[in-house]
Amino acid sequence: MELLPFLSSSARHDLKFLAIKYFVGLSGTVDGRLFINSKPVYVDRIIELASDNVTDVVCEAISCLVNLAGDPNGVNSIMNSQLAGQLLDSVLSNVVMKGCALADALAMLLSNLSREASAAERIVDKLIGADPPTTLDQLVQVMCLVGFNQMAELHFLAPFLANLSQVTSARKYFMDKQRCVIQRLLPFMKHKSDVRRQGVSMILKNCCFDYEYHDWLLGPEVDILPCLLLPLAGPEEFDEDDMEKLPADLQYLEPDKRREPLAIVRANLVEALIQLTLNCLGGICLLNS
Repeated sequence: MELLPFLSSSARHDLKFLAIKYFVGLSGTVDGRLFINSKPVYVDRIIELASDNVTDVVCEAISCLVNLAGDPNGVNSIMNSQLAGQLLDSVLSNVVMKGCALADALAMLLSNLSREASAAERIVDKLIGADPPTTLDQLVQVMCLVGFNQMAELHFLAPFLANLSQVTSARKYFMDKQRCVIQRLLPFMKHKSDVRRQGVSMILKNCCFDYEYHDWLLGPEVDILPCLLLPLAGPEEFDEDDMEKLPADLQYLEPDKRREPLAIVRANLVEALIQLTLNCLGGICLLNS
């Protein structure tokens, strides 16, 4: 507890920086995280420093929270803090701020926190509630605008949104026919970032569990089937008759066409296809493909 007085916004700059730096090191080990999680006052103080007026202190505090949120106990400790609401408001508003130098770390924190279903539900409630710090529309727009923030790549917004798609109300947003969200996400299945492709593939998989949307997903408005099949296709050659049976996007692929390299992405796409086959139209479409 002797470090507690220095783990405070009111402490001298050099002392609070050394204190939070020490806790970042602790949070990088299993035993260290167990120790921090066992003392709610430490978690509260770390969250407090995440809104400090000294940038290097804020950076270290966010790094510490990212580490803590890497396991379920840490997520619970953070979300049970009396400052959790304040933290979420700050992180959600800053991650979509153009020029925010910490946006990548903030996106990673949101991704880690939202892995737990209860935390994902709480975040979705905040995003779609009255007077939200930001909105799902803003998060999707920022993720889809490559180069939006010249100081951050924002790849981790994809797994964050994927985690939110565990929640029914978030999936309804993703598949709102007036918003064209799914259609904006599909091109990222070709993105060079493994993190983005994995996140988007998870969103597609989760959305395919809602059978009432299958006809729409398979229809011309979304035409999801080629986007699920193309990453699974390799350079195999087919005779003309078989080639003509394939969707147009899968015909006459380049001889150097590479199959999706990440096993988790391939698994997500296959699971999405399996869910679609449970629908009569989906089964017919897939059989014809």
